[in-house]
Formats: sequence, C-alpha cells, structure tokens
Amino acid sequence: MALPETPPGRTAGGPAPMTAGGPQPGVAGSLESYSPTDPGDVPSRYSIHLERNTGETRTLTDIESIDVVREHTDSSDWQATVPEDPTLPEWRFANVEVRYQGNTLFTGTLQRVDPSVTDAETVLEGYGPGSAIRFGHVRVEEQNANLYRVIERVWRDHTPFDALVLSPEEPQTFSKVELSGTPKSILKELHDRAGMRFYFTMLPTDGPDVISFRPGRLVRPSGWTRIDIDPRWDVGDYRNAVVVEGAYSEELGRRYRGEAVDAEEVDRVGERLEESIGPEPDLESDEDCQQIADSTLEDRLAEDQQEGSVDILPRLLPPGVRVNVPYYGEMRDLERVSYQESLGEASGTLDIERPYSVAERTEEVDADLSSTKEMIR
Repeated sequence: MALPETPPGRTAGGPAPMTAGGPQPGVAGSLESYSPTDPGDVPSRYSIHLERNTGETRTLTDIESIDVVREHTDSSDWQATVPEDPTLPEWRFANVEVRYQGNTLFTGTLQRVDPSVTDAETVLEGYGPGSAIRFGHVRVEEQNANLYRVIERVWRDHTPFDALVLSPEEPQTFSKVELSGTPKSILKELHDRAGMRFYFTMLPTDGPDVISFRPGRLVRPSGWTRIDIDPRWDVGDYRNAVVVEGAYSEELGRRYRGEAVDAEEVDRVGERLEESIGPEPDLESDEDCQQIADSTLEDRLAEDQQEGSVDILPRLLPPGVRVNVPYYGEMRDLERVSYQESLGEASGTLDIERPYSVAERTEEVDADLSSTKEMIR
C-alpha cells in the first residue's frame, strides 16, 4: 500500500481506507510490509546484522538466545546472548537489524556489551529507533488545546523524528495543558489523554519515522502462521461508572465534576461498579473532568474482554494495530509484539491485552517525573 500523501510531521485528516476483506476501517498494511523469503535460501534462525557509521558490517548467526520487544507508545528494546567474543565491545553504538529468514523484524542500536568470562558468553542489549525521546527536558504550555495538535507539535519541535499524526474523529480539547518532563513522558501522557497511541516504524521508507493514531485506525490483515494460543479472562479492573472531581469553583460553589456511566453494563452486571478519581486541582472545568471520565470508562469497560497471547512464526507486525484473531472471533489490538529464540527454536508472540488505564498511566508518569510538577487541565 502507498503511504498516505501527508507530509511527515503533518496531520492526516479524513476517513482512512479499508483493509481489503477486513471488518474495521483503517490504513491497510499499517505502513509496514513483509516479503517472505524462500526458507531454503536462508537460515531458519534469527541473525543480528551490525553496521557501523563507517559502513563496516558484521553478521552474528551463532545466537544462544534472543528477546526483542516492540510496544506501542513506548521505546522498544532487544537483548541477545552470543558466545564470548572479545571484539564485540568495539561494535557498541552500531546500528542493529534483527532478521529472520532474510527479513528485517527489528532495527535499533547496540548500547550495552556485557561479556562473561565465567559463562563464556556475551550479552548484547539496546533500544529500538525511539530511544532518543528518553533524553532531554521540555515544557509544553497550551491554552484551549486540541490534544492531537499538541502531539503533532511535540513530535515536530522536540524530537528528531518525522511523525504522521492521524486525526481522531472526535478530537479531545482541554482548556489548558501544562506538561514538563522528557519528550517520552510527555508524549505518552498526551497520547493517553487523547486516547491515542504511537509506534516507530522499523523499515527504511520514504514515509514517517513514527505514526500516532487512535485504536482501530490502522488495520493489518492476519497473515501469520499460528503455533499456539493462550486465552484468558480477567475482570479485576472492570468498572461501569466513573466519577471525576476537579478543582473547587468559587463561582459555582462546588467542585468541577464529570460522570460517565454505561447503564446497559450496569444492568448486565447487576451492579454499579464505580471508580472515583480526584479531587484533582489541575482540572478546572466540568468539560475537562468529563473527558477524563469518558476516556477512563472506555478503558474500564474494555477490561471485560478476553485477552491472551498468540505464538506465531516470526514476521513483521507493528504494535498497536488492529488485527483479526480468529480464535477470539473479532478484531483485536496488538498491545505488544515480541520475538524470541531459545534452544534453537525461533518464534514470535502477539500479546492481545488492554492498555493501561488513564489513572494507572498517570501514576507511571508522576513516578517518572518525581522531581517535576506536571499538570494537565
């Protein structure tokens, strides 16, 4: 599929095309492609391709174990164990490609080399292409802010990446946004508040480095080969009502407040299961409280869904996109895509789980920014 004709760093509006044969709207192929190679022509196991800025290359095929993790709305990472090699420390800072049957599944950098003389092995570690957003400190202040526009500006002004931000059908607007921290913490918080997510592309193309989107906007056909499936149910975080309280208003004589309830769910469960958030002094309007209540309720209702993981033969799939999982009987979002090799067996795993709730994610950000006051209004 051709990339949407939107300049990098700009917002693509309008309806997204349908994936052929798929029941959900989205951008077909989710902007990454995969070309199977004849298994008889290449090793069936993983290989690690290293390349220095000088152009010098090296390929590692004797891999004892490997673990690659791609998560949406985060920077991905990788780790591998190889036989002891005293020359590997010289390859730190090298660009890395993890390949399977000649196809690139992951790109990143080599940032840690840990030799073990006792075990006669070396552990290699690094991050994916988004590691740069872990560094630096920026401050964002916006009035009457449309969150996806703020996301667009943060990508453009505070990161080295060309971003494609797909506009949501119902953009969220806050009366005031004040954020301070690393680009990563700010982007994660903004995406959570806007009900959006992002992932970094892994293959060199003429398109964007990173894509921000609402769940369901990008759809990928289910073209993998399944090895095993592990379904599960967990409704411990389910709620069907959310009440949010904000700052006290002298004019109104009460706190700003928002409430979201799904009456049909209350009837189905036979009980109103309520979550209370606040008082949050940084929420200074009923509208801001209501948006938090609505987005949190959406997350909580989705907790009563079958989750699980699917083991597959390794292939390129970006996290966060929507796919059809036949066992579950409906379209689901990929929360995490990982690749492993142990004892000579290579596999991939698709984790189909709910994302963190707004409250849980906010706690993460607060912990990450313990020395910085952060406000979203």
